[in-house]
Amino acid sequence: MACALPTPQNRLSRRRRPAAEALADAGFVVAAINHSGDSYQVRGGPNDSIAALATRTTDIRRLIGHMLRQWPAHVSLDDRRIGFYGFSRGGYTGLVLIGARPDFERLPPLPSSPCASAPQGLACAGMRQRFRELLATPLVHDTRIKAAVIADPLSTVFDAEGLKNVATPIQLWASAYGGDGVTPESVAAIRRSLPTAPDWRLADKAGHFGFLAPCSPAQLASGPGICRDSPGFDRIAFHAAFNAEIVAFFQRHLAKERVASPR
Repeated sequence: MACALPTPQNRLSRRRRPAAEALADAGFVVAAINHSGDSYQVRGGPNDSIAALATRTTDIRRLIGHMLRQWPAHVSLDDRRIGFYGFSRGGYTGLVLIGARPDFERLPPLPSSPCASAPQGLACAGMRQRFRELLATPLVHDTRIKAAVIADPLSTVFDAEGLKNVATPIQLWASAYGGDGVTPESVAAIRRSLPTAPDWRLADKAGHFGFLAPCSPAQLASGPGICRDSPGFDRIAFHAAFNAEIVAFFQRHLAKERVASPR
């Protein structure tokens, strides 16, 4: 069994390690990458890389292909038993990979975006041009993915029409409070719009970044916005249960008897 984990944002790449370790301990081969050209601010900043939303799926498809054909131990992998885990923008990536079609016009501008402060200005015109280019970029789906765990995805770009072709089993997690452009309501809308009901989970008392690994004291000092949790939320205890749920979901849906069709 194999599982692909994209990083939600490049600066957070080490924060998915506990989930990866839990999956590896359960017998999965785990592959994780940083997405080239992506930054922690997808919209509205000088390092804005909106095109990364279109290229993320290509990155994961190439990663899976590399693992199945070029990784030194690729003969040990079963190409019928591939899962995907994604958080935040990684959750968006997973939904697109399993058949969703985003509508990028649904993305509201951030307060720092030139389109929020000067919608008729040259900077906003340039951003709108980038949107047009993005909309013209073919999105990649990957039918090799047989199960997906999606946590607090960037979800405002999806509606029922864009989700109608999703048939892969999903465990869908939402934080209680949201954050970073994700709201509990937007994730709940994904739940309602999927053609088949997902395995729905709510992270009680958690904010968006509660899905990232518990912070060290140094990380807490350097990134309090990511590391500081709401009162009553125990990130360490949550992750022990969260990782166990992820492993159990993939074990159920990637079991040999469930994927016994010919290669």
